[in-house]
Amino acid sequence: MRKTTQQTDNSGIFISHLGGDAAFDLLRSQLEQRGIGYIGDSQIEAGSDFHARLRQMLAAATGGIVLLADGIFASPWVLYEIGLLEAAGKQILFYYDNAAADAPARQAAAAGIPDFLRRYQVINDREAACGFAARASVFDGLFAYPTLELSRDDFGQALGDRLQSAHLEIGLPGLCDQVDVELLRFGCIVVRLAAAGRVLDVDEDLCELRCEPRLGSKCAMNAALDIDCAALREVFCRDELETIALNSILHEVSIEGDELRYHLPLHSHFGLTFKCFVDVLDASLKSETEELLRGAGMLDVSYSESGEGRRIYFLLPTQIECGLFHIQSPEGILNNFLCPGTGL
Repeated sequence: MRKTTQQTDNSGIFISHLGGDAAFDLLRSQLEQRGIGYIGDSQIEAGSDFHARLRQMLAAATGGIVLLADGIFASPWVLYEIGLLEAAGKQILFYYDNAAADAPARQAAAAGIPDFLRRYQVINDREAACGFAARASVFDGLFAYPTLELSRDDFGQALGDRLQSAHLEIGLPGLCDQVDVELLRFGCIVVRLAAAGRVLDVDEDLCELRCEPRLGSKCAMNAALDIDCAALREVFCRDELETIALNSILHEVSIEGDELRYHLPLHSHFGLTFKCFVDVLDASLKSETEELLRGAGMLDVSYSESGEGRRIYFLLPTQIECGLFHIQSPEGILNNFLCPGTGL
């Protein structure tokens, strides 16, 4: 009998292992200490379609770790999971605990990896396995666990080379002439460091930025890095704590003449989903500001009572040459998505 365990029902590293393996508990504990999520079939609800749900989780996984042990490749479930991870283009790591009491048997399992799987890396260091899981995570190094503390000043530094600075310049003709810009506070909310949902206006066979064919589902701009196209990537992740924390951080937008200048944190592998807004500090400017936004081509202009004053949300128009698209979340909400290819 085999068992797979998870930390949450959201995205994370998928760990394939045999039931009762003490090495799994040690690896899981270290992942938890680092705030790295892991998923597995124990989250599948009783009475649901087990195979369909498992396929969904494996497609959502940030990668897979196969915990080597005696008899691991005799398990049809392990081979099934590896096959689905491969089909989804996920990174896979084979790992065995060299400090375990049955280390010789685990070494023998490593030596017995089938030929068709030998292209994947094999390691025997738990620290390195955690590093693999962290690098596969959308939120690698972003938060201080378990408090999830993150300030705006730390945002760019937290992810290091996995986070880049993207710059967008959006024209708003007549901005300075029609309204008092001192009474407007433009900004945006980072919804997620990934493409959560369906990106609109994207050709499934052609990279919109390069106008080049994709190699399978891979990014045409970063073929050497073997990165999935973020516009096609489905991230099974909704109300996770990290996403909620990201939504609480507002990024200011500077105004230069009649131009909005966005300085955004762009994940180098997964891109960025964000929502734009303007807080109108003087209620008398509400209608005028909405008209200005619509006249400049902004879409889905909508009013809200949230924010410092009266907040107006809007979508930036699609600019394929800048890697800027519209994205529809599973709940039908429209946001902007910035392709990671723009910052690489």
